[in-house]
Amino acid sequence: MLAKKFRLPVGSFPKNIRAAGSGEFTSLRVFPNKLTYNRFGVVFKSGTIKSAVQRNKLKRIAFDWATNFLVSSASTGYKDVLLIFYQGVPKLKKQDIIKELQNYERFIQ
Repeated sequence: MLAKKFRLPVGSFPKNIRAAGSGEFTSLRVFPNKLTYNRFGVVFKSGTIKSAVQRNKLKRIAFDWATNFLVSSASTGYKDVLLIFYQGVPKLKKQDIIKELQNYERFIQ
């Protein structure tokens, strides 16, 4: 799980940033920050998932995926990374979600 220090306050992320990468069910936005560490946040489009249990499971998957590279990618500058989940994500299996997230690693490092 990702430490609270590395979590991005989603409300502070600029709204006019274009997507760095986009998939069928997710989108990734990256913005440089002036802190000494990277931050990561997850957002769900409204009405995507009504169950809080499912949202929290997806957040855990995303935070576990982000933990590996957010700590190690400090040499390329520090960034705020926002992951957006769209409708259709609950139908995917955990392996499919991780596979889609791994496509975004090149945009972050």
